[in-house]
Amino acid sequence: MAEEESRQKIEGFIVKAKENHKKRTLLITKAKSNLLEASSNLILGEQAKTLAIEKINQYLQAKRPSERLLDLIDVDLEKYTRYIGDANKTIEEAKKYMNQLIK
Repeated sequence: MAEEESRQKIEGFIVKAKENHKKRTLLITKAKSNLLEASSNLILGEQAKTLAIEKINQYLQAKRPSERLLDLIDVDLEKYTRYIGDANKTIEEAKKYMNQLIK
């Protein structure tokens, strides 16, 4: 009888370990996905920043900006800000998964 109870306990531990393994694997996958998304957003942000800087440079060279150019610069800087914000949000999401893995 005691042997059967011990065997059942061990089987329960094995089942629980398998469930935990699946859960950890899923959390790692989600964290990786979020980090990839954050990386993409950072790249897009850097591209938007570079474009905005180029337009600012064009503006400074022309010394007489048109309203359209100023609007384009504002839009590009807004894109940069949005991409960086998105990247930071995604990184925060990844941190949640990583914190769950640490527990």
